[in-house]
Amino acid sequence: MVYNRLTFYACPQNYFRVFNDLMPYGVGDITHSSGHHDHFNQWMWQRLLWSPRTTLEEVVNEYCRTWFGKESAPLMAKALFVLEKNLQEQPGNPLPQKAGIDEYYHLVKEAGLRIPNRIMDQDWLWRMYMQKGALDRYVQLSVDQQMQLQSRIEKCISQAIKNGQSEKAIEESLTWFDLKETPGMAALKEEARILGEESNRLFGDRNEGYFNLKHDFIGLGWLKRQLERAKLAKPVQRKELQSMVVDYDNPGEGGFYDNLGTSNIAPHVVSGYPYDHGQPYVSQMLSEGNRPSQRSMHFTQNEKQGVTLHYTDLDPKAHYQIRFTFVRPWYQDRYAPRMNQKSQSIYADDLLLARKVELPYLMSDFFTYNIPLGATSDGDLTIRLEKAEDVAVGDRVSVEQWRNSGGWGTLVSEVWLMKKK
Repeated sequence: MVYNRLTFYACPQNYFRVFNDLMPYGVGDITHSSGHHDHFNQWMWQRLLWSPRTTLEEVVNEYCRTWFGKESAPLMAKALFVLEKNLQEQPGNPLPQKAGIDEYYHLVKEAGLRIPNRIMDQDWLWRMYMQKGALDRYVQLSVDQQMQLQSRIEKCISQAIKNGQSEKAIEESLTWFDLKETPGMAALKEEARILGEESNRLFGDRNEGYFNLKHDFIGLGWLKRQLERAKLAKPVQRKELQSMVVDYDNPGEGGFYDNLGTSNIAPHVVSGYPYDHGQPYVSQMLSEGNRPSQRSMHFTQNEKQGVTLHYTDLDPKAHYQIRFTFVRPWYQDRYAPRMNQKSQSIYADDLLLARKVELPYLMSDFFTYNIPLGATSDGDLTIRLEKAEDVAVGDRVSVEQWRNSGGWGTLVSEVWLMKKK
């Protein structure tokens, strides 16, 4: 969100592995780069082409000695390995808790104090690594600030539900969304600005993330919209809206929740696969106001069977309802003319629940339907999406172009199967 596709980074362990996996089967130098942001990876690849048996540690140490000097090399080498870990998803360890962000920042800063003046005077590269550290730390603090606000609101609404003062709590919570940059964040941003201007003067390069720091990282837009809807809703509906604020993915007793993103927990999906957007991912594709679980999804393309979920061991006497999160993306101009898909139909077993439901554009929303008792009376239920009739039709080449550009036939982000109270 901040760096687009040009984050300044290093992946020593993974890139070393890739080189050794590929080059026994390769001929010559087959690499790609879009700029200086992967400076280390470019260096390592070329050095390994020259001397393939060099160890990972030798390559990293040589790089750091060459660009930063003998005294600072150990600190910079350690920083590169920490940076690689920071870039990786760490289950159970969200961004605000990643200690490596702060560790990397201080390693690079300390290394800078050990770089000889004759090198530092022209060292644009150290400045690029330092900008990365300052901006990553800024983003971490910003995400933490937003998550604390979310937690504060959830606690406020939860307490209000218990004491029956929800209207007052909603009004109060809606005044908290104007977050201000903290002094610590401002200092990091100023540090990145100065370093960026220096690296730009020395080499014509700087971290453009500095100009792109203001984002809704966690979906506060959804939270605000939910509160605004609750404010205007009647008491019964207000309670449901507030319950989603404080306990979002809870399907209730005897219910099920599936998050249909990439590598998420979606045990009931039997047809469909994570949506890869087809086009290069850009921030305009979906609103930042969506929660993270609403920004990813499963889809099918021109297959006859759409995204499908299968449930077993249901209570045959219970009445169920199903809730979906739907959203459809924006397409860049060169892809948009092929994209006529906007709606899909929904079936419970072979019973039509809804025909041609139009998916909301950019910002997600919820769609809830009652499941006929006849569909669950045997304890088994299949929920199936079906694409619109005019989607993915035509000659083979046209359909293939549509597929390769991110065309979807059915699309869904989340599914709750809930027992009706």
